[in-house]
Amino acid sequence: MKFTDFSIDNFGALSKYSLPEIAPGLNVLHGPNGSGKTTLLQFIRGIFAGFAEARRRQLIPPVGSGAAGGTIGVEWGSRRLAVIRHSRPDEYETLAINVRQGVADEGQSLRKQIEAFDDERLSVLFTAGSFDANSVEALISLARQDGIDLSTVVGNERPLSTRLTHLHSRRSLLLREIGEPGRRGELLLLCEAIEREALEIQRQADERKADLLRARVDVEQKLAALDRDIQALDLDWQAVSTDLSECEDRLWNATSRTVVDVVYLQEAETPSVNPRLPEVEELDLRIEHLRKALKDLAASRHELSREAAENAGSDVPDRFAFARRQRDALRVMQMQLQVLSGTVQWLASARLAGSCVCENLGERLGSVVDEMRRQVEFSCQELSRQQTAWKLEQSRTELAAVDACEQGLRKQIDWLRMRREELLEEAAHPLMSRLAHTVTAERQYCGCPQHSATMRATTPKVVTRRTVREREDVVSNARPGDVDLQTALMERQSALWSDWQSAIRLSCELEIRRRRVIEEHRSIDIDAALADCERRLQDARREVDELQAKHTELAAIDDEIRTVESQLVRDKSSRVISEASEHLDLLTLGRYRALRTSEDATKLQIIAENGSPYVASALSRGTLFQVALALRVALVDEYARRGLEFPLVLDDVLVDSDEHRLEAAAHLLSAAAERGRQILFLTCQDHLVDMLEDRGAAIHTLIGATRSRAARAPFVPAAPVVSIAATPATVPSTTEVPQDAPRKVVVTPADLSDDDLRLATEIPSLSASSAALLAHEGIHTLRQVLDLDPRAEATLLARLGISRIDLATWQAEAALLDGLPNVSKEDVRLLAAVGVHGPEKLARFTAEVLWQRIQRFRGSTPQPWHAWIRDRNSWPREDEVAEWIRAARRVRDEQAPREILALARGDAEDDSDNQDPDDQGPKPAGEGDGSSRKRTRRSRRSRFTASSNARSRGSASAETDARYFLTIDSPIVDAPSIGPKTARLLNRAGVQTVIHLLQRDPAELAENIADRAITAEVITGWQQQSRLMCEIPELRGHDAQLLVGCGFPTVDSLATSAPGEAFDAIAMLAKSKTGQRMLRSSAAPEREEIAAWVEFARSRQDRRAA
Repeated sequence: MKFTDFSIDNFGALSKYSLPEIAPGLNVLHGPNGSGKTTLLQFIRGIFAGFAEARRRQLIPPVGSGAAGGTIGVEWGSRRLAVIRHSRPDEYETLAINVRQGVADEGQSLRKQIEAFDDERLSVLFTAGSFDANSVEALISLARQDGIDLSTVVGNERPLSTRLTHLHSRRSLLLREIGEPGRRGELLLLCEAIEREALEIQRQADERKADLLRARVDVEQKLAALDRDIQALDLDWQAVSTDLSECEDRLWNATSRTVVDVVYLQEAETPSVNPRLPEVEELDLRIEHLRKALKDLAASRHELSREAAENAGSDVPDRFAFARRQRDALRVMQMQLQVLSGTVQWLASARLAGSCVCENLGERLGSVVDEMRRQVEFSCQELSRQQTAWKLEQSRTELAAVDACEQGLRKQIDWLRMRREELLEEAAHPLMSRLAHTVTAERQYCGCPQHSATMRATTPKVVTRRTVREREDVVSNARPGDVDLQTALMERQSALWSDWQSAIRLSCELEIRRRRVIEEHRSIDIDAALADCERRLQDARREVDELQAKHTELAAIDDEIRTVESQLVRDKSSRVISEASEHLDLLTLGRYRALRTSEDATKLQIIAENGSPYVASALSRGTLFQVALALRVALVDEYARRGLEFPLVLDDVLVDSDEHRLEAAAHLLSAAAERGRQILFLTCQDHLVDMLEDRGAAIHTLIGATRSRAARAPFVPAAPVVSIAATPATVPSTTEVPQDAPRKVVVTPADLSDDDLRLATEIPSLSASSAALLAHEGIHTLRQVLDLDPRAEATLLARLGISRIDLATWQAEAALLDGLPNVSKEDVRLLAAVGVHGPEKLARFTAEVLWQRIQRFRGSTPQPWHAWIRDRNSWPREDEVAEWIRAARRVRDEQAPREILALARGDAEDDSDNQDPDDQGPKPAGEGDGSSRKRTRRSRRSRFTASSNARSRGSASAETDARYFLTIDSPIVDAPSIGPKTARLLNRAGVQTVIHLLQRDPAELAENIADRAITAEVITGWQQQSRLMCEIPELRGHDAQLLVGCGFPTVDSLATSAPGEAFDAIAMLAKSKTGQRMLRSSAAPEREEIAAWVEFARSRQDRRAA
């Protein structure tokens, strides 16, 4: 039964009041206090139960004022009737039934049902005022009287379920650690193979050492023979060098001698008148100069003689022996240089081989360096002695030069003296000339003071002139044939030197080879290889032991699981109590989770979120009203299932609820209306009316109501600089208005485009009250709504009571309105509802895909927040959708679009024009048609196999053909492991769709939910399951649960596994109790399906790599 209209005559404050059209769902009757809400409640009670209570409340006028009562139109099945009751002056009431649509007999049937209607059921259950809305005991008593089951059985599910979860987790972990069934046999075979490998390593090492030992002996024998050849060549070379040196000495040395020729010539003395001869005087001067030079030579001879005396005894005894020693030293140093050259080559070979020879390098170079140091010291000593000998020889040479110079000077003096004598002899008067040219020596020992020059005349006489000539005669020491001998010896020496160098080079190569052989022999270290074999052998044996231990533990866990499952007693509640618990959880935002009755079902306990039980008397007034409302709605549904349907009339039962709980209550009432319940909600709260109106409620006004949804004046700039200030919205007195000063938004016309001037009230989902709140904060235009940052403005949004999902919806619609001005508001609202959050997202669709999505959305059951679907009469055609997409692509090409909702994963943005990455829509037809589980699985396998075959054939539409049963825009309630109760908790934490879940940090979200059962690990599992369903086609919720439970949380982990591995793990988990709870009534996935999942994961990984 449902009300269709009211007509009230002379009843309390309501006189001549009619309500012509009452909606079959949720109706709100709004009016201020005193407008007749309680009177209307009593009127409904009076029409169906009599006016006794109305008389007691003095709602019936006194006698003479006219008949009191009225008419209520009802719809009873397919029939429409009018229930009429009036009170007469004699307090006798008349009940009349008029049939408006149907046969007359149906009126009598309705009369009988009304007369049999229990007054208590009407006043306690179906009609509730603010004065008796918390009558929980009366509701329980009524249900017990009517035989409604309110029992609850408290089991041991919570502690044992925790234990079972732990056991199943440990069992799954053990199964993953055990791996394939034949692992133990493989390990035993591996142990045998390692033992054989160790024996083979030892054998190969022994053979290699024997080969190296033979090679070393051969090289050392060759080295000994080569050393003998080198010594013979060295001796021959020394002998040839000695002979060559002697031959060269003879060729280079010569004997020189001086030959003196004396010529005597007699001439007559030429007389001279003047006894003094100028030439003699000149000769005397020259002789005096030469004497001074002789004195200087005497001083030099003295100094040189002293130096020669100091270096006496340093003569080199044998020059040839000295030269031989020097050559021997050079030869030894040459050999050491050859050894060093060989060492350099050996180091280069070792570097190329990658081996370290640092330990042997010092030993190799030590002897070479010591020998070269001794040879250098010896050479230095010999050179010093030679240098001293050279100094002595130089002194002697200089002495000889001094002597020679002295002899030359003396010879010059003698020659000058002889010339003087010749001149004196040749003088005209020799005697007079001698007396005239007396020298110092002629007067030195003369003591006669009276001598004076005497000029005597003399007769001419004959003078004999003597001429002396000297010449050098050089005679060579060479023997006949020394030149040819020198050539032969030089050729022989060169040949011997080449042979000696070749022998030295070969010796170095053999030495390097010998050292390499020795080094290789030393480097044959099989200890590490044998140790590695031993380590691997021990690891394999340890793994065998661990596998055995794990099998033993697995058997023990299976036994314990069976024991615990046999002891498990689950909590059981009647349907009414279960539904009431869900309603209470919603109304109290999770603070109170469940209802529980005593054993006799007479007392009610309220279970808090921490599990603590409370009695009704311990609750606050607001909470008690919410408990009563939850139980009342559940009982009304139960009576409807039993065939008794009657409208639920509530009079201001939410006056003590805060803003958030009013939202939850509005959701509960709208959901009840969607289930077919007719609700008449009487209230004076304007904001509550707005909430219910946004959820599709029909609004009716009572006497004195002045309600009107706040409207904002359009914004038009009137000056170059405009200050836009919002006028505070008019709100009821029961609503707390923020007292903050409105924000001033100063803009200039140059900064504003036509789109910037579009008002925020154009957003379809933005209610008038919300628009007024935003306007009070200075937010007037679409652009200002788009610029709101949910994180930066979190305090503002919380103060205004605006959730993040509501803001995201408004911003999505604002972005579509801003980017697509030719699309109507209704179509913008539709696009946002199907997951298109902006022009850029719209541009990635094809017309066919988007039109199909809209059709699926149209045919699905609308969510409470999509109540506007029922009022939509026309839906877009495919050509209109194509025009929207073309417009969005033009916008995308002209400017960078604004992204409203960022996707959680980068690869989710990679949508092509040929596929719909977030296509949700209804489930495929036929899945719930009662067919067998095998048939469902077989059809799935054929669909997935066909999709895989299409991919293998290179079909571009293979992924388009495959279906995704969850997308990022799906409601969170559709995600795996998440039921309606958990979805409500997530909704209150700001998680409305799958994309919101994937974007949130698990730890932060768990902290916001504040439920001990929902931890960060649990949320991580939900994210992994949802991501798998969004990424793998044909994957259902229980399939994703099985994959995550078996250790395949991502597509990459599935791609790296073998199909057999995934199938074995899933099959084992599906047989357990945990797996059965995941599957419920579905069959476990078949091998072909799992293989197709793995194939798809691998193909996606290959595409990413490409």
